[in-house]
Amino acid sequence: MREYEYVYVLKPEVNDTFAKNFMLKMKHLVIETRGKSLRISCWGKRWLAWKRKGYRQGIFVCHHFLGNSGVIEKYEEALNSSNMILLKQCILLKKNVNQSVFREQFDAILVPHIREVVENTLDY
Repeated sequence: MREYEYVYVLKPEVNDTFAKNFMLKMKHLVIETRGKSLRISCWGKRWLAWKRKGYRQGIFVCHHFLGNSGVIEKYEEALNSSNMILLKQCILLKKNVNQSVFREQFDAILVPHIREVVENTLDY
């Protein structure tokens, strides 16, 4: 088994229900391919460093899991089939990991709301 961390960015117009269902779908995909989902963290809506597909913001999700190399192919395929993904990045953290050492953690799949910063609100 290998330890992976996958970060992907959803379009900002995605509602909370869709985002939650999409994260759960990706978790079940890892489990179906005989992997082990350790933690999904939704970091909420954040600003992108550059404009991507016409968007300046996105909903960032980090998925930490264990799996064989085949799980990445399925994961990529699922992300590519969705038109709601702006960016994606996979990181291989460790090779040859003993999965019994890792325990599944609490998933943070609720989409936190951000406060919009209103510019030019100061009165001089």
